[in-house]
Amino acid sequence: MQEISHSGSIITFTGTGFLTGWTGTATVNDVESDSVSITSDTEAVASFTTYGIPQTTEVPSLHFTHEDGYALYASINSTITFAKTTEIVSSTAALECSYAGGCSYAIESSGLYGTLQADGNEIRMCGSLCVLNDDESNADYAVCSVPSLATTFSTENYKITQAHDLNGL
Repeated sequence: MQEISHSGSIITFTGTGFLTGWTGTATVNDVESDSVSITSDTEAVASFTTYGIPQTTEVPSLHFTHEDGYALYASINSTITFAKTTEIVSSTAALECSYAGGCSYAIESSGLYGTLQADGNEIRMCGSLCVLNDDESNADYAVCSVPSLATTFSTENYKITQAHDLNGL
């Protein structure tokens, strides 16, 4: 492997001996690409449109599978390096949610959803985990459910940290 470049949700691998006619798969930090197009014996283009490219410094993997079941890995000697940490473009503004939580919170940031797929990466609000919503998240947005928020007011007035019996009619 001689060079790796990335732009948006695309990684381009440039090298020699790529196996045209085989199926390609690329992986970055355990996030698999949606597709790999082997455009020639010197270039393969991986698309990460579902999760985005995880924003970590990582050595990606590229492997080729033949219809007869043979599989070969490309030898990669360079890493993807991002110039800065994940940049947040926007997030849900003026979100109003009850103390019980459960509202959707969206963060627009290319590759954030893919980055959150790796162990140890998470979004927290007031110390509580904001659980990712896989159905609403994509390469450009990470969407999570706001956790319940126990404040002095909500605990005293709404008793949200205490168990209650519910009675039906």
